[in-house]
Amino acid sequence: MQGFTGVLVRDDYAGWHSYDPLLAGVQQCCAHLIRHLKGVLSLQERLEQAWAKKIIEVLRAANTAVQEALAEGRNALDPDLLTRLRAEYDRRVAIGVSVNEERPWHDGNHPGYRIARRLRD
Repeated sequence: MQGFTGVLVRDDYAGWHSYDPLLAGVQQCCAHLIRHLKGVLSLQERLEQAWAKKIIEVLRAANTAVQEALAEGRNALDPDLLTRLRAEYDRRVAIGVSVNEERPWHDGNHPGYRIARRLRD
């Protein structure tokens, strides 16, 4: 990675954090995010964790929009679509934080709170 200054798409491996000061940006791998969100959905708290399903839908819609833009030779998404996707993402993440903030968990914070806070940040 010596000399790399682009955007790093990464998993949860803590070793990647040492490169942050050198990078133009960082993105969590969406496949890993979706896996974590599905884990929250599997907690048998379906109604309280419905926000996680909506986040998965937003991430997939964004990916579809990017694939369509690339196929059409465009190098940017429609700004209105991007604004709508971002607003829905932010709204659902805020719900995830609020419904899980005070929810106890055996090892500290509830998994829904951890992933929602991570997505917010």
